[in-house]
Amino acid sequence: MSTSFSNPDYSAKSYLDHRPRYPQQLYQTILDFHNTPSTTADITDYPTPQTKLALDLGCGPGIATSELVPHFEKVVAVDESEPMIQIASGHLPHVDCRVGSATRIPIESGTVDLITVATAAHWFPDQWWEEASRVLKPGGTVAVWTVSHQMMIEPSHPKTREFNELQVRLVEAFRTYLTAGNQYVIDMYDTLPLPSAELRFGPLQRIVWNREKVDDLKMFMGSKFNIDTLRKRLHTYSPIYRWRTDNPTKKDTEDDPVEHMFSNLKKISGWDDSTEFTAGHPLALIMIKKLG
Repeated sequence: MSTSFSNPDYSAKSYLDHRPRYPQQLYQTILDFHNTPSTTADITDYPTPQTKLALDLGCGPGIATSELVPHFEKVVAVDESEPMIQIASGHLPHVDCRVGSATRIPIESGTVDLITVATAAHWFPDQWWEEASRVLKPGGTVAVWTVSHQMMIEPSHPKTREFNELQVRLVEAFRTYLTAGNQYVIDMYDTLPLPSAELRFGPLQRIVWNREKVDDLKMFMGSKFNIDTLRKRLHTYSPIYRWRTDNPTKKDTEDDPVEHMFSNLKKISGWDDSTEFTAGHPLALIMIKKLG
C-alpha cells in the first residue's frame, strides 16, 4: 500500500473528511453481481451466493466499509495503516477493524463472501490476488474500484472546459511524483494486474462511468465545493502529499502547483474563494467471482 498513508504526518481524519463518498448505485451494482447465482458448473456446490462475511480490504478510514454493514452478517475492515484503522474503529462500532496487509489478510481461509477494495487495489502487489483467493469462498466475489485523480465540473457549468483543462495540467505538474499505483488510477484500472488463470476466477465484468465526459449524473459523485474545500481534497492525494512533504518552503505559495491552478482558475472564471460549484470524478469498477 502507499507509504504516504502510513506516514505519521498524514492525516487519516482529513482523508475521511475530504475524500468523496461513493454513490449508492455503485454498491447496488456490486450487490446485484454478487447475489446473482452463477450458472458456471464449477460452482454448483454454491448455487446461492451468501452474505455472511464481507471484507473491506485497504479500507482506509472506512468510507466504503459502512455501506456493507446492512447487507452482511459480519463485516471486517483491514488496512495496514494503524492511524487509518484507529479512525475507522472510532466511527464503525459494528465492524471488526484489523491491521493487516493485502498479502497477509488476518482472516481464516475460505470464509469470505465478498471482498471490496475501494480506491486501494492500485497499491497492492500483484500477488494479493492469491491471498484474495485463499480467504474467499468458492462463488465469492471481488469488487475493486477507483475514482480518477482528475476531477470534472458539472457539465452544465459555463466554465466546464476550462476547469477540466486545468485539472489535466495539475496531474502533469505532479508527474514526477506519480507512482505505478497512481498510473493505474489515471488509466482507470485498464492496466491493473488481474488474477492468473491458475487462481480459477471466472470472467470479470468491468464498468467505467464518466471517463471523458459526464454521461451519468447518478455516478458522478458530485459535491459542492469552493476553492478551499477543493484544496483540502486535493491535499489528501498521495502525489500532492509527497510533493508538499518534499517542498515545505514552496507549499501554499504561487510555486505550489495546486495554488497556481487556483490562481488561473480565478482569472479565467471570475471566481473568488467563496464561489460554490459542483465537481465530481470518473469511476471504474471491476467485479469477478472465484470458481469452485
